[in-house]
Amino acid sequence: MKKSVDRRKFVKIAGITCGLGLAMTGPSVFMLPSNGERSEDGTLGDSSIVLKHTKKQQWTAKELWDMSTSQGLQFKDDRIVLEDRILIEDDASGLGAIDEGSWEIFKKGTVLKKTLMVDRLPDTDAKLAILIYAVNTSDHTKQGKLQVRVNGNDPIFYQVRHNWTSISIPADYIKTGKNEIQVTTKDSESIFHVPIALYDNYRYGSLEPHTPNFRSARSLDNGLTWSHEGLGVNSDKKGEYPIRLNLRAYKESGWLQTNTIDMAASAQEEILKLPVFVESSQFSVKVGGDESVLVKVRKGNTQWPEAGEWTDWQEVETNGIIEPGHDRYVQFRIEFVSKTGKDTPILKGFQIDSELDWEEALHNSISIVGSNTYPLIRSSYEFQYENTLLPALQKLRKDYHLDNVVKGATTEFEKILKLRGWVAKHWDWFLPDVEVEAQTEWNAFHILDDKDRMGNPKKVGGYCLYYSIVLAQACQSFGIPARIVNINHSVMGGHEVVEVWSRDYGKWIMMDANFDSMFVYKKTNIPLNVLELHHIFLDTYYPDEVMDRDSWTIEDRDRRSKDMDVSSLPIQIQTGGNALSGQLKDYVWWKVTEGQAPGYAGGYGFFNTAFLRWLPRSNWLSQPLPMPINHGRTHWGWDGYLAWTDAQTPMTNEHRNFVSRESDLYENLFSVDFSAEPASQDGLLRIVMATNSPNLRYFEVKDNNNMLNTEDATYLWKLSTGINRLEIRTVDVLGNKGPISYMTVRFMPE
Repeated sequence: MKKSVDRRKFVKIAGITCGLGLAMTGPSVFMLPSNGERSEDGTLGDSSIVLKHTKKQQWTAKELWDMSTSQGLQFKDDRIVLEDRILIEDDASGLGAIDEGSWEIFKKGTVLKKTLMVDRLPDTDAKLAILIYAVNTSDHTKQGKLQVRVNGNDPIFYQVRHNWTSISIPADYIKTGKNEIQVTTKDSESIFHVPIALYDNYRYGSLEPHTPNFRSARSLDNGLTWSHEGLGVNSDKKGEYPIRLNLRAYKESGWLQTNTIDMAASAQEEILKLPVFVESSQFSVKVGGDESVLVKVRKGNTQWPEAGEWTDWQEVETNGIIEPGHDRYVQFRIEFVSKTGKDTPILKGFQIDSELDWEEALHNSISIVGSNTYPLIRSSYEFQYENTLLPALQKLRKDYHLDNVVKGATTEFEKILKLRGWVAKHWDWFLPDVEVEAQTEWNAFHILDDKDRMGNPKKVGGYCLYYSIVLAQACQSFGIPARIVNINHSVMGGHEVVEVWSRDYGKWIMMDANFDSMFVYKKTNIPLNVLELHHIFLDTYYPDEVMDRDSWTIEDRDRRSKDMDVSSLPIQIQTGGNALSGQLKDYVWWKVTEGQAPGYAGGYGFFNTAFLRWLPRSNWLSQPLPMPINHGRTHWGWDGYLAWTDAQTPMTNEHRNFVSRESDLYENLFSVDFSAEPASQDGLLRIVMATNSPNLRYFEVKDNNNMLNTEDATYLWKLSTGINRLEIRTVDVLGNKGPISYMTVRFMPE
């Protein structure tokens, strides 16, 4: 049956999911119910002449991948299959403590033991990821060797070159159930630090309740005796070592959901959707492999399911027929299931063929003269934005006189630059003393305060993450969405930057408050986002190469950038001049400069955009947890990031969630997509609007010369004979306005 919903809710705002990942399992039927019948005379409801049309639409696996949302799947070798990496770990939620007592000293005679539970065997091999830091060398690419035993098998020797190891483990070393891993140093000269994920800290990194399992143990006598509860340099810590298995095995399940498909789509009807009757529609989901997929379909007569008047999800076969009716839109959800880690369903493509009838009269009387809309871009993940009206945000704006900071700005972008400069000059970079307090919340008030929670004096500010937190929340107080991205290159290099949504440019752009800088295209002066910088980074330093962290060396890093002609790059830096107490006007951002620590990438901007990780939310004040502990002070071992991967940027062994579609990270905000559907024969159009607008207040609608505001996502537009123009844009709770979408229509009734 059809669902009728309140269309005023058809808006993606903070905390509301617009249908992504929702699957209502209906009865196992093959034919979907029809929405309406034809009149007895065979017309669509009046005496108009009916035109017949055949519509064939097909998508390759790549095209289907690009137009859909999904989780747990990957596009590989021109096919869509399950992701083939499974992370086994129990430390990520509590990892991050770096005070002196929360480390394990790892040297000759010390054995670290880890037990990991496996229920799905690898197909080829596994990778062992250990977070480890050398003590007795400043060259982090020459950290000594480890010896690893898995389930009592022959030892594996590994040269440490990166702080997250990538140790290959043969598939037959792994078994279902308990897997015991023992790690020792290979030589007497090597000394390492291994951080401990403290059980007391799990409440910060995850909202799930945690019960200690004591699966980590230490021996100080080459394995003769073991301690599970007395870990750390003082033998008084309880927790888990960051020792993880990444199995090369297909995941158990995943899903793909197409965008809505218009069975009557045509280039002439991108916005205006005239009445049609779908005589017949046949679809074919092209699958392969030994494993099967579950296909579900729903249909409706509005362009977006959230607008209502859609059927429930119905299970169908991979080849089927959709019953005739007036519904012109369908959507498919394909669920993958694998019984073993060695097999995956394969999705090769999709096709739908439709026979349509439409009325000639309306086609002749209504025509589009001009239009501009912003197609809705959906992410596979629901990003959680902060509430602009949150009292804490508005208190930040008031207490720190941010309206005075942005005074004189004539555009929103100028406000962002002024806020960035204000943050940059507030303090000079330093690392806070973690022996005093761990960083477990992202709160600008705490960073800007000159006293700690006990009322004791403390320094204002901190390192790059602290600049980013303050800038992000300052922007949020003005209704400007902001989020934090971690970027890093080389062994030790890393940086935290902000991406803000610019209404002026209609895109996400990267802002670095630490250096009061951003990057722009030379030809257009348009600012870049982090992913755009990443692509240029690859073209510049790794053309046609795959980055391999285990092959990183200081010599190789310097060779790639030593003779760089910065004038040949398509980008340039722009600095505001407020960083380092107003002294930093420009800096070398494309290579390492003399005097920097050997393991660091240098540059702290473009030269760090090798590996990218986004936090999938920015509502850190209204929802403080979960949150990585001391983010940026260790090598990003939390498992809640969305990490980027592409053909040259392989998946890292220590992380769980990866994205390879730009649309999963870069939704378009505050713009309006809409369609127009005739509601009567006398020129009445029903406008259905869609937007992804955090903190939306209403739609501003200009109907010819009439202006009105509406919270409803539908609007009835009565056309006058001749030329008509409709303009729509969003307005948020602070009065910020989005770009104008419009349609100009000629109506000439017969």
